[in-house]
Amino acid sequence: MSVTAGTRQGDPDPNHQVAPEHTVQQVQGRPLMRVHLPAVTTPDVLNHSRVAIPADAPVLGVVVGSESRAYLLEALAMVQEHVINDVVGGEPVTVTYCNLSGCSRVLTTNNTHTSSEQPADPLAVSVAGLFDVGTLEATMAVELDSKVYAQDSPELPLRNYPHLRTTWGEWLTAHPDTVVFIGQMRRFRRQP
Repeated sequence: MSVTAGTRQGDPDPNHQVAPEHTVQQVQGRPLMRVHLPAVTTPDVLNHSRVAIPADAPVLGVVVGSESRAYLLEALAMVQEHVINDVVGGEPVTVTYCNLSGCSRVLTTNNTHTSSEQPADPLAVSVAGLFDVGTLEATMAVELDSKVYAQDSPELPLRNYPHLRTTWGEWLTAHPDTVVFIGQMRRFRRQP
C-alpha cells in the first residue's frame, strides 16, 4: 500500500490551514451560523508498523474487499477532520464523526464501483456545522451537492456502509495488514 498525500478539497497544498467559511441565517426565528469546512480527501494513511498507537485507543474500522483501514477517533475529533472522503478497496467511502454526539457514520454511493483497473474518485462531502448564535449549541451537518443534511439524516442520498467502532488493539489483531489514518496526531508516528 502506498501512502498518498492528503489534501483539502480544492486546495493543492496539504499543509494549508483552512479558515472556515460561515454565514448566519434565520431558521425558525433563531439565528444559526453555518460553518463550512472542506473535508480531508485522499488522506495520508500509514502502515500499522509505522505507528505507535495505544492498544486501547478507539478507532473506527472499515473493510472493503480485502482492504482494511482504521481511522483514529482522536484524529476524527478535530473539527477539520470530522469528514474524510477516502477510497478503500477501490470504493469511495466517506467517514463522518462528531465528537460532541459520538455519532459515527460511513457512507458510500448507491452504485457499486465495478472497474478493478481504475479506483473510484472520492465523494465530495464536506463539514457544514450549525451553531445557534444565542446558545452556541452545535449540531454537526454535512454538505453534499450544495445541500446540507444532519449527519444522521436518513435523507442524505448516500448508502450507509458497515463499520466497526473498536480499539486499535482489537482492530489490529483482526486485521493485521491494516493501514491507519492518524490525521494530525503526529505523536503516534514511529520514528524510522
